[in-house]
Amino acid sequence: MHSTNTSHTIGRQLAYLLLRLTLGINILMHGLARILAGLSPFAAGMVKQLASTPLPPTLVHAFAVALPWSELFIGIAILLGIWTRFALVLGALEIVVLTFGISLTQNWSVARLQMIYAIVYAILLAFAEYNRWSVDGWRERSPRPPPSHQRETVE
Repeated sequence: MHSTNTSHTIGRQLAYLLLRLTLGINILMHGLARILAGLSPFAAGMVKQLASTPLPPTLVHAFAVALPWSELFIGIAILLGIWTRFALVLGALEIVVLTFGISLTQNWSVARLQMIYAIVYAILLAFAEYNRWSVDGWRERSPRPPPSHQRETVE
Protein backbone atom coordinates (compact mmCIF):
# COMPACT_ATOMS: atom_id res chain seq x y z
CA MET A 1 0.00 0.00 0.00
CA HIS A 2 1.30 3.47 -0.93
CA SER A 3 1.61 6.21 1.59
CA THR A 4 -0.39 9.38 1.02
CA ASN A 5 2.82 11.29 0.27
CA THR A 6 3.85 8.75 -2.40
CA SER A 7 0.36 8.82 -3.95
CA HIS A 8 0.47 12.62 -4.16
CA THR A 9 3.91 12.50 -5.76
CA ILE A 10 2.88 9.90 -8.32
CA GLY A 11 -0.27 11.90 -9.09
CA ARG A 12 1.78 15.04 -9.63
CA GLN A 13 4.28 13.18 -11.80
CA LEU A 14 1.43 11.79 -13.89
CA ALA A 15 -0.21 15.23 -14.18
CA TYR A 16 3.15 16.70 -15.23
CA LEU A 17 3.64 13.94 -17.81
CA LEU A 18 0.20 14.44 -19.34
CA LEU A 19 0.53 18.24 -19.52
CA ARG A 20 4.06 17.92 -20.95
CA LEU A 21 2.91 15.40 -23.57
CA THR A 22 -0.06 17.57 -24.56
CA LEU A 23 2.06 20.70 -24.94
CA GLY A 24 4.79 18.76 -26.76
CA ILE A 25 2.35 17.33 -29.31
CA ASN A 26 0.66 20.72 -29.74
CA ILE A 27 3.90 22.60 -30.42
CA LEU A 28 5.36 19.78 -32.53
CA MET A 29 2.25 19.74 -34.72
CA HIS A 30 2.33 23.54 -35.08
CA GLY A 31 5.81 23.26 -36.56
CA LEU A 32 5.22 20.11 -38.60
CA ALA A 33 1.96 21.33 -40.15
CA ARG A 34 3.56 24.65 -41.15
CA ILE A 35 6.60 22.93 -42.63
CA LEU A 36 4.49 20.42 -44.59
CA ALA A 37 2.12 23.14 -45.84
CA GLY A 38 5.08 25.22 -47.02
CA LEU A 39 7.02 27.89 -45.23
CA SER A 40 6.40 30.59 -47.84
CA PRO A 41 2.61 30.82 -47.41
CA PHE A 42 2.97 30.83 -43.61
CA ALA A 43 5.67 33.52 -43.70
CA ALA A 44 3.67 35.63 -46.16
CA GLY A 45 0.62 35.36 -43.91
CA MET A 46 2.57 36.49 -40.87
CA VAL A 47 4.08 39.43 -42.78
CA LYS A 48 0.58 40.44 -43.90
CA GLN A 49 -0.81 40.04 -40.36
CA LEU A 50 1.91 42.31 -38.93
CA ALA A 51 1.98 44.80 -41.83
CA SER A 52 0.31 47.52 -39.74
CA THR A 53 3.02 47.34 -37.09
CA PRO A 54 6.40 49.10 -37.02
CA LEU A 55 8.16 45.73 -37.35
CA PRO A 56 10.27 45.48 -40.53
CA PRO A 57 8.73 42.97 -42.98
CA THR A 58 12.12 41.33 -43.58
CA LEU A 59 12.50 40.67 -39.85
CA VAL A 60 8.95 39.29 -39.61
CA HIS A 61 9.56 37.08 -42.65
CA ALA A 62 12.85 35.71 -41.23
CA PHE A 63 11.17 34.99 -37.89
CA ALA A 64 8.22 33.31 -39.64
CA VAL A 65 10.52 31.03 -41.66
CA ALA A 66 12.49 30.03 -38.53
CA LEU A 67 9.45 29.65 -36.27
CA PRO A 68 8.15 26.28 -37.57
CA TRP A 69 11.60 24.70 -37.26
CA SER A 70 11.91 26.07 -33.74
CA GLU A 71 8.44 24.74 -32.90
CA LEU A 72 9.39 21.34 -34.31
CA PHE A 73 12.55 21.15 -32.17
CA ILE A 74 10.86 22.49 -29.04
CA GLY A 75 7.85 20.21 -29.51
CA ILE A 76 9.99 17.08 -29.90
CA ALA A 77 12.13 18.01 -26.89
CA ILE A 78 9.10 18.66 -24.69
CA LEU A 79 7.31 15.55 -25.92
CA LEU A 80 10.30 13.32 -25.13
CA GLY A 81 11.26 15.24 -22.02
CA ILE A 82 14.81 15.79 -23.22
CA TRP A 83 16.51 19.07 -22.30
CA THR A 84 13.09 19.87 -20.85
CA ARG A 85 13.91 23.08 -18.99
CA PHE A 86 15.85 24.46 -21.95
CA ALA A 87 13.01 23.61 -24.35
CA LEU A 88 10.41 25.12 -22.01
CA VAL A 89 12.40 28.34 -21.66
CA LEU A 90 12.85 28.56 -25.45
CA GLY A 91 9.15 27.93 -25.97
CA ALA A 92 8.19 30.52 -23.37
CA LEU A 93 10.50 33.09 -24.98
CA GLU A 94 8.95 32.29 -28.33
CA ILE A 95 5.53 33.04 -26.84
CA VAL A 96 6.89 36.33 -25.44
CA VAL A 97 7.97 37.36 -28.96
CA LEU A 98 4.70 36.21 -30.53
CA THR A 99 2.67 38.04 -27.87
CA PHE A 100 4.67 41.22 -28.47
CA GLY A 101 4.02 41.04 -32.21
CA ILE A 102 0.32 40.27 -31.98
CA SER A 103 -0.14 42.94 -29.30
CA LEU A 104 1.19 45.51 -31.76
CA THR A 105 -1.78 44.60 -33.98
CA GLN A 106 -4.13 44.89 -30.98
CA ASN A 107 -5.50 41.43 -31.74
CA TRP A 108 -6.42 40.70 -28.15
CA SER A 109 -8.21 37.42 -28.85
CA VAL A 110 -4.98 35.89 -30.23
CA ALA A 111 -2.96 37.52 -27.44
CA ARG A 112 -5.32 35.88 -24.94
CA LEU A 113 -4.67 32.47 -26.51
CA GLN A 114 -0.94 33.10 -26.30
CA MET A 115 -1.35 33.83 -22.59
CA ILE A 116 -2.71 30.29 -22.17
CA TYR A 117 0.49 28.93 -23.72
CA ALA A 118 2.53 31.20 -21.44
CA ILE A 119 0.68 29.81 -18.41
CA VAL A 120 1.25 26.20 -19.48
CA TYR A 121 4.97 26.86 -20.03
CA ALA A 122 5.15 28.55 -16.60
CA ILE A 123 3.39 25.64 -14.90
CA LEU A 124 5.72 23.10 -16.48
CA LEU A 125 8.78 25.14 -15.54
CA ALA A 126 7.56 25.68 -11.97
CA PHE A 127 6.85 21.99 -11.43
CA ALA A 128 9.83 20.54 -13.32
CA GLU A 129 10.73 18.48 -10.23
CA TYR A 130 7.86 16.16 -11.24
CA ASN A 131 9.37 15.45 -14.68
CA ARG A 132 10.12 11.83 -13.76
CA TRP A 133 8.74 10.03 -16.81
CA SER A 134 10.99 11.55 -19.44
CA VAL A 135 14.41 11.15 -21.01
CA ASP A 136 15.72 13.72 -18.51
CA GLY A 137 14.15 11.80 -15.61
CA TRP A 138 15.61 8.53 -16.86
CA ARG A 139 19.08 10.10 -17.17
CA GLU A 140 18.86 11.50 -13.63
CA ARG A 141 18.02 8.03 -12.25
CA SER A 142 20.73 6.23 -14.26
CA PRO A 143 23.77 5.31 -12.21
CA ARG A 144 26.78 7.37 -13.13
CA PRO A 145 30.39 6.44 -12.55
CA PRO A 146 32.02 8.45 -9.77
CA PRO A 147 34.07 11.41 -10.98
CA SER A 148 37.72 10.74 -11.41
CA HIS A 149 39.81 12.95 -9.15
CA GLN A 150 43.05 11.44 -10.25
CA ARG A 151 44.88 12.37 -13.39
CA GLU A 152 47.39 10.24 -15.12
CA THR A 153 50.78 11.82 -15.35
CA VAL A 154 53.15 11.14 -18.16
CA GLU A 155 56.71 10.73 -17.03
